[in-house]
Amino acid sequence: MTERSSVTPAPVTPAPVAPDHRLPAATGMAMSRNVLIWLAMLVIVALEVVVTYDRPAMPVLIGALLLLAAVQAFLGLMFFMHLRHERALLGWSLIGSLIFVLALMNQVWPDALRVFRLRLHD
Repeated sequence: MTERSSVTPAPVTPAPVAPDHRLPAATGMAMSRNVLIWLAMLVIVALEVVVTYDRPAMPVLIGALLLLAAVQAFLGLMFFMHLRHERALLGWSLIGSLIFVLALMNQVWPDALRVFRLRLHD
């Protein structure tokens, strides 16, 4: 019979991580910025409600709501999806994709223009 040695292996310790490798949301400054962006997006939603209840002409209403939605989407993409930290190539590919989608939408857009002829309940 052979005896086994009772030597235990040394515990493996993980490599230390520098404090600057934390997630952006983990820092207090980034968290307050996220709260401010979130509040700005809530203000945009409130503006959309006010514009809708104001009942401007249909082209003005659609233009204002599209503009406010674009600003809100920009804030969400840049700050909450962290696209402002990405390479410029990703942004340009997204712009190219957007142009492609708008070109495809151009084929069915004339049907969507009928919304200008709709009458809202007065």
